[in-house]
Amino acid sequence: SIPLTRRSTIGRWKPSPSQQRLLLGLDPRVAAQRSHDLRLFLPHHLARKLMRDRPGDMLGQPFDVLLARLLALGDVLGTSVQGVMDMATAAPALLGRNPEAVGKVVSELVAAAEQELRAKEPRALILAVLKRQPKLLGRPVGELREIMSLLAEHREASQQAKLLYDKGYDVDLAAGPLGAWLHAGLARALFLKYMHMNSPLGADDLFPYVTPYNARALRADPIMAYVPAIIYSPFHKWLDQVWLERDMLSSSGNSSGGSKARRSKKA
Repeated sequence: SIPLTRRSTIGRWKPSPSQQRLLLGLDPRVAAQRSHDLRLFLPHHLARKLMRDRPGDMLGQPFDVLLARLLALGDVLGTSVQGVMDMATAAPALLGRNPEAVGKVVSELVAAAEQELRAKEPRALILAVLKRQPKLLGRPVGELREIMSLLAEHREASQQAKLLYDKGYDVDLAAGPLGAWLHAGLARALFLKYMHMNSPLGADDLFPYVTPYNARALRADPIMAYVPAIIYSPFHKWLDQVWLERDMLSSSGNSSGGSKARRSKKA
């Protein structure tokens, strides 16, 4: 048996079947040393999760090779080795990515931010978003570029898009609204486009003012025929909830009545 299970003050780690199969091909002493090195270097919860999700990346190569890759990824993503590990916890596939390939994706996104959003500090903006949404590294650059283009095109209809266009870079803005726009993707971009075309109906930053009329109109909009899945997405469940709450507020005649209605609904 491979002597990798060991007691320590930070708990017990036991190889999974996939790790066992990997480690059977290694000299037991080498495998034990690699596991020991990782435990000294990584927080226990990160080591356990990543060794379970990516045993080949974590244990299938010498520690110095893994460390060199983490350092290279850190340089590309503008963060520390620990920062890379935090990102890899949310997106384990990052550990298997070639740093040069990641750097190419980052460069394309930076160019898109500079061209589409005219960001003053495009690299800082993109890195701030990727640190909080590392899974975006796995999405097509063209899709993200298209969303950034929509943000820039409709900046007059969206306060958040206008702030991005005017200020170029703001850490809090990048952590929240832009990350949310990129993550939600097409549904929010289409809704912004719809609200822009129907501006007399009213619109405000990330969460537009929704009335029963324009909520129904959005669902009947011909553009939705191209993306029918959006109709059944969580975004539209949220839209229905906003619609319901607006009706409750209108019928109550004052905000306190609406608050009571929401509380009674939650109860």
